[in-house]
Amino acid sequence: MKNFKFLAAFGLIAALVWACVEVPNVVTVSAPGITTLDQDTDAADISFTLDVPGGYASSTVSVTAGTASITAEPDAGATTGTLTVAYDRGDATATTVVATLTVTDADGETGAATAAISLEFAADTVVVVDTVTVEAPVAQFDTTIITVEVDDVDTDFEIINITDTGDGIGSVTLDSDEGGANRIYVLNGFVFVNESQTLTIEPGTIIKGASGQGENASALIVARGGMIDAVGTAEEPIIFTAEADAILPTDGVEGSLPNNARGLWGGVIVLGRATSNNTTNDNFIEGLPETDTRSQYGGTDDSDDSGDMKYVSIRHGGTDIGSGNEINGLTLGSVGNGGTFEYIEVIANKDDGVEWFGGAANLKWALVANCGDDSFDYDEGWHGNVQYAFVFQDGAGDRAGEHDGGPSDNETGEPFATPTFANFTYAGQGIAAETNAIEIRDNAGGFFYNGIITDFDGGIDIEDLNETDGDSFNQIAAGNLVFNGIQWFNVDDAIIEQDYPSDDPRGSDVAIADNAAFGNINEMDPAYDATYTATSRAAGVDLSTLSLDAFFTNTTEPGAFVGGAWHAGWTLWAVTEL
Repeated sequence: MKNFKFLAAFGLIAALVWACVEVPNVVTVSAPGITTLDQDTDAADISFTLDVPGGYASSTVSVTAGTASITAEPDAGATTGTLTVAYDRGDATATTVVATLTVTDADGETGAATAAISLEFAADTVVVVDTVTVEAPVAQFDTTIITVEVDDVDTDFEIINITDTGDGIGSVTLDSDEGGANRIYVLNGFVFVNESQTLTIEPGTIIKGASGQGENASALIVARGGMIDAVGTAEEPIIFTAEADAILPTDGVEGSLPNNARGLWGGVIVLGRATSNNTTNDNFIEGLPETDTRSQYGGTDDSDDSGDMKYVSIRHGGTDIGSGNEINGLTLGSVGNGGTFEYIEVIANKDDGVEWFGGAANLKWALVANCGDDSFDYDEGWHGNVQYAFVFQDGAGDRAGEHDGGPSDNETGEPFATPTFANFTYAGQGIAAETNAIEIRDNAGGFFYNGIITDFDGGIDIEDLNETDGDSFNQIAAGNLVFNGIQWFNVDDAIIEQDYPSDDPRGSDVAIADNAAFGNINEMDPAYDATYTATSRAAGVDLSTLSLDAFFTNTTEPGAFVGGAWHAGWTLWAVTEL
């Protein structure tokens, strides 16, 4: 009886304490698509949709060129509404302008969104020193020479616009300073590296994507049988960004756009001939129209080589080609393990950061930050490897990992999606954002070792459809889904849950962190330092005891930065946020 009274009293105290805890409301700001001002239009109104559970208080707006002001806003205390921004181009000369709206609620919580404004100009208003058409092997290269004052010195820059006329870019080299020239490349529309072509990109090169949606979107696509050789260095990373970004080769790493400016161009897509669990080897990749067979991927060769990408920063992408079909920052469709993908940053992409569709491609030293949807996404039987992966979410985004097994028409097909992740750090937006760190479903498996997960509402959700096959929960018993050496902190729900469908008669989700398939799951504050390196680590698993692929570097501790702050100096996120 005494024990009962004690427990009852303890429960009452806990309830009172919980009642006193204030969970901050999330301010959500939704921006429209691209607003275009033709050469005869100087001004336009831009409407943002607001969801402010804590009650609307105030807003501010800023633009990268021209002027903007708020002309209509919700009443004080309103929880939903529309806000109108009046934009005037004034003397702006940029072809794309970014408007950033920040909304504050009555509790001081904020939310923000960016809108892109495309400016068109009459031909006689563009200041051009010289224009030259370069005879490239295949694609059309049009060069405009502009003069910009750099450190009080007039400096010429070559702006080279690349247009794929149907036969790909050709086997060419893009260099930022060939012959002493300062060069920037602009992708106009979808530019393919066709089969048997090799695109070489030298360290320090800047490639920008023109603005546009639908058929006017821009992206770089390496087709099956094509090759990309984009190898930068920590001192001179290769940068893919939006044309709206005023960054120059003389500027170093930092550009002109805010780190939450998303959806201003497409992204980088690499397609190969490795295996997937699709029912055909000629699938069209997500994010591209199904009107060009160069957009197909799939095959039977897991050692297929699509080239190398190292020290590459991909920024501000994810434009919409229609019906919510957005381009990921880096898409790998049936890419084999013959190439190398290392030191990759994806920041401020409107859709996912990195997504694999089948294949066996590996990724090492990867940073994904401020993306609008998931950070790492895999599907269609991807069975590659990842080590040293860092995710940071700031005011947007869904899961750090969305992991699907196969397409809806072949979820039980092989190869299963069973990649291996080791040494990852996933830092979410906090409990109030109501997102999970990882969701595993559709018969996906995977092996996850030495990870740190912090600041999410939910931890790892594993789909259980109460079926004998075809769901991810069954992959546990099959030995295809393992978590070991996972450190977590500030996660509201159970760190690992058995996720039932909403109408399942079994009731609520069940915590399964004590399942025999999961070992060494520890709650401990990692005490991140300024670089998001954990200074307090729980015990991990010794990778050398697991018979992993030779791709992995053996470690015994969790986290993305066990070997040091490899992201410092060359990533936009580290340079601007740390």
